[in-house]
Amino acid sequence: MSANCTKQLVMEQCHDGPAAEVVRGHQRMRRINLTAISSIGFRGAMLLSAFLYIPATIRYLGPERYGLWVAMTSVITLLSFADCGLGFSLMNDVAYSIGRGIDDSVRGAVSSTFFALAGIGAAGCLLFAAAYAFIPWRTVFHATSALEGKEAAQATAVIVAGFLLTLPFTTVQRMQAAHQEGYKTQGWEIGGVMLSLVGLLAAIRMQAGLPALAIAFSSGPLIAMVLNWIVYFRISRPWQAPRLRLFEFRLARRIAGEGWYFFILQIAGIALFSIDSFVILHYFGQSAFGKYSLVVKLFQVIPALAAVWMGALWPAYAEAIARGDRRWVHRTLVRSVLAAAVGSGVVSCGVAVFSRPVVRLWTGTEVNPTASLLVALVLYSVILVGTNAVSAYLSGCNFIRGQALLVAGQVALSTVLKILFCKRGDIAGAIWGTNLGYLLITIPAYGIIVPRLTGRSQQKRTRACVS
Repeated sequence: MSANCTKQLVMEQCHDGPAAEVVRGHQRMRRINLTAISSIGFRGAMLLSAFLYIPATIRYLGPERYGLWVAMTSVITLLSFADCGLGFSLMNDVAYSIGRGIDDSVRGAVSSTFFALAGIGAAGCLLFAAAYAFIPWRTVFHATSALEGKEAAQATAVIVAGFLLTLPFTTVQRMQAAHQEGYKTQGWEIGGVMLSLVGLLAAIRMQAGLPALAIAFSSGPLIAMVLNWIVYFRISRPWQAPRLRLFEFRLARRIAGEGWYFFILQIAGIALFSIDSFVILHYFGQSAFGKYSLVVKLFQVIPALAAVWMGALWPAYAEAIARGDRRWVHRTLVRSVLAAAVGSGVVSCGVAVFSRPVVRLWTGTEVNPTASLLVALVLYSVILVGTNAVSAYLSGCNFIRGQALLVAGQVALSTVLKILFCKRGDIAGAIWGTNLGYLLITIPAYGIIVPRLTGRSQQKRTRACVS
């Protein structure tokens, strides 16, 4: 885009008036709500699917082979990081391009990312094929016989190959998120879950082996994603379809560089909450950890529900910031943080009061959480949901490297604190370590970073309008 065209676009954004910004704000909120509601529907479909297929799978395989099945299918969770953060980087890049009205940039970004992911998928398949014969599958899955080990290896190969080969097609999900059309992604994913359920139940009815069950279970979401890609790039927006001639190594390298920080942020975030399991098991044993985890699971529902809105806010922030809708960004940020903190505080207090009878009704297990643990979990819920609301804004600002560094520092500090507190004999120390990590590192840093970013955004817009 020429300098004159860019200046004209900026001038249009500066002078389209507050009324137009209000209209765009209403449209964003409508799309955000649609995406959030459809995300809840997707999670409901997953719960329904699990409610139906888990008993059927246990009856068919038996308890021991079902454990093998769970171990195999857990590979899918590990593969979720295979794109190395390129998808989130693409989403941010496209959302900014949409806000600035630069369609050529969108085509270049999606083409470069698509073929970069195709390369990663192909390389991953080759590496897995080379390593396949050297992996002690029977030992990895603790299989009771050579036949079980062979079946587990074949099933895992099917899952890994299917995921890696369809890796470039994940670009459609990030494109839809960038266009604030996440509800379309969720609709396709609901279809994939249902297809997976039907396929798995049919395979069980035909008394198929583990590899066939793996194909039936993993193929549903992958088929739905590929169909979504075809509809999006061949029917809805064919002008944005990836083209090899539009691939730019420099652009792919920039997106990959940004994606690396997304990858670090994801890994660090998972590590922050996974460390609790190892620390508590070490100091208190399996029985105490089992009861602790039941109480913690009750408090995880609130952040999970809030996350569906925060995830939808992220690309909306990016587009609004690029367009210069500063009022909407500031108002939405303040409201989302307040609503997140207050709402999670009220609900988590109720969860704390009724945690004992709920766990007993839910599992038949008697738990006796200490006051220290319940207070820590209430505070944890408020802090986590509130900081996630801020994190959505920072991600929309493309402040990813800074977030990755903050989370890495928080993981280091929280880990030390968890160990020190649990050594003293208080199981609640695991959560208090997390809370103090937020209170000592993340929240003070956000208090400095957010005002600077909002002030910088206003200065850029003022300079653009004056010039």
